Formats: sequence, structure tokens, C-alpha cells
Amino acid sequence: KMLLQGTHKRTAEQIATEIESVGGSIDTFGGNNCFGISAEVISGDFETGLHLLADVLLNPTFPEDAFRREQEIQLAGIKEQNDHMLQTGARMMRRALFGETTYGLDAIGSEESVRSIKVSDLQKFHRDLAAPNNCVLSIFGDVNADEVKSTLEKILGGWKAQTKVAEKIPQSPPLNRIQ
Repeated sequence: KMLLQGTHKRTAEQIATEIESVGGSIDTFGGNNCFGISAEVISGDFETGLHLLADVLLNPTFPEDAFRREQEIQLAGIKEQNDHMLQTGARMMRRALFGETTYGLDAIGSEESVRSIKVSDLQKFHRDLAAPNNCVLSIFGDVNADEVKSTLEKILGGWKAQTKVAEKIPQSPPLNRIQ
């Protein structure tokens, strides 16, 4: 969510206003093994949408006040999910199957992990992982492939590959049998 909280060129409000002005949408997502941004615009606004998506992806500022708000929202979400019996059971099953790593972890974190994150951690995470050699870009709709390629080269052509390899992810133990 912090990617949408401001860039060096735009505030969070400007990001929202710009995407809404073309009738589009932009959102972020994350899970156990990925994070990303999705944007939807009509084909005539493709370049506008790509400029906005590129700015959000490449130039986030991670403002401290927005970080604190998002942290509180995340903590409230963690507390709220404990009120849902089926979700709690599913989390417990994943933990039993996969242990304390990768898919055994809750994608929204724990109260302890969310409280421990700092803006500098987000900056490092972004710097280390948001790179073209670590991304998948999908574009679909009523577009011309040659025009899309040309626009991508113009907007994202200077995006440099990351030479640093991400830290080794701990391997999950073999699946436990549930009896």
C-alpha cells in the first residue's frame, strides 16, 4: 500500500486524482511470494496509466505519516481476522503444514512483525526487489503491440536491473502429515 502513498513527483492525493481523471484504477497487492501494482485504464489512456504506474513503482517516497497510518490499519486487520473462525483455522493449518517460513507465514504479518517494520526496511525491500529482472509485466486489451513496446521503452527503458541477489529465502520443512 505504501507505493501509492506518494512519489517524488506526486502526492497520494495526486496519484488518486490522476488515475480517477481518466476513469482508471491503480492498486497494489502482496502475498507470501510476490508484491505488485496493477493499473487499469482504457486503451486511449495507456501512456498516462503507464507513466503513473512507472512513477509509483520507481519513485516511492514512503512518507512517515502515511507509513504510521498503514501500520495501524494493518494491525487492526490482524486483530480483526482473529474474529473469523474459518480463517483462523486455515492459518493454523498452513502453519502446521509449512512451519515458520514461506507459506506457513500469514501474508499480512503478525502484530510483532508489523510493529517492528520501519520505513528504512521498506526502502531497502524496494531497492532490493523492485527491479526489471525481478518483475513480470503484463499488458492486455485493445492495444497495438508495436506501440506498447515503443511506449514501454520510452517510459521504462532506463530502469536498471538489480545486480544484488535477494537474500536466500529459508526453505520450508517437508510437509507434515495431518492426521
